Amino acid sequence: MATSGTVCAGSPVPFDPAEIDKKLAAAHTLNTLAKTTNRVVFDVYDHCALVVRFFIVESNGQPIAVDVRGDQALASNRSAHRSRAIVSGEVQEVALDRPARFHLVAVPLHDGDIVQGVMEFVIPSEMVELKRERLAMVARATSSALRAWHVATVARHETSQVAGTSFALGVRLAGVVMDAGELGAATRGAVQFLAKEFKTPVVAWRADGSGEALRIGPSSGLGSNHRSSLEKAATSMRVGVDRQASITELRDRAATVFGGDVTLVDGGPVVFVASGRQPELEACGRDLAALLRRLPASSVSSMDAPFLDEELEVARMRDLTPRESEILALLAGGSGTRQIAGRLVISEKTVKTHVQNILRKLGAASRLEAAAIAIRAGHVPVSAS
Repeated sequence: MATSGTVCAGSPVPFDPAEIDKKLAAAHTLNTLAKTTNRVVFDVYDHCALVVRFFIVESNGQPIAVDVRGDQALASNRSAHRSRAIVSGEVQEVALDRPARFHLVAVPLHDGDIVQGVMEFVIPSEMVELKRERLAMVARATSSALRAWHVATVARHETSQVAGTSFALGVRLAGVVMDAGELGAATRGAVQFLAKEFKTPVVAWRADGSGEALRIGPSSGLGSNHRSSLEKAATSMRVGVDRQASITELRDRAATVFGGDVTLVDGGPVVFVASGRQPELEACGRDLAALLRRLPASSVSSMDAPFLDEELEVARMRDLTPRESEILALLAGGSGTRQIAGRLVISEKTVKTHVQNILRKLGAASRLEAAAIAIRAGHVPVSAS
């Protein structure tokens, strides 16, 4: 569009809030939502807008342009109004010298108190007040659509992360734990593995002899100040009365020390804390706890632990049917129930039945333990995990 004059439709575009809501709700991708919003804004201002931009706002408050319609160069160097809209949560208007008699308007898109996006456009000055109520309706509808998109996207991302990586992570972590053969060594190995995997500080707490108090144990990636602060934070922790409440309090204390989110996994005799949000670690935490509870607490040979007897493991592997061996190999490769069912063209229910038989025959407490046994027995190359 040219910036030398106002380009308007011959007659005002009909305004139907219900139709606008319907269009925006039907936009299931971010690009579609941005394009639909831009078209709606052009219609609201009877095609008199010179440019319309759509931004999403990242968690650090930075706006990222998703779609731009009209003259992309127009007012591109003006961003202060956009920042004010994000910080204040209120519509920001700036009169422009070029083109004359036009306003630059930034409209925040809210999700509660958080600004999750911004609509920005250049319109004739006389239309600012004339269309204010209609703009508010469009902003509400767009905010709702963006909120729905964001929730769906986060859900898909987290589901994908858990389904795609948690079991594969768990298999490798189970291998570290089982190879250690003893709780102290397993804890040290797990901390080192997780710190390397997530590239973030990791610390473990061990239960004392009474099982009521937690003591800081192995850590990786921690500075002395962090370690000292974490040790002090857990000094008064007591887990014997209400373990769940104590673990929640421990997570909150650790988050204060790290100055941000932490992921805490209750591994029974050992509690792991990793800096940052690690959904895949949360997902394999229960199976990790089952493995750790079966490890001896003293420094003994791994052969003295029944479930780590390699000859017994190999013998039990021979009891598996060809189909069970095939499924175990896929498990050890990190595949979940749905992936295995698709690969073997069988139902998910059938896969679950086979897995239960595998656990029973191997004497394993979890899928992770069964997969780790398969790797130790040479049934699957370690790289497959």
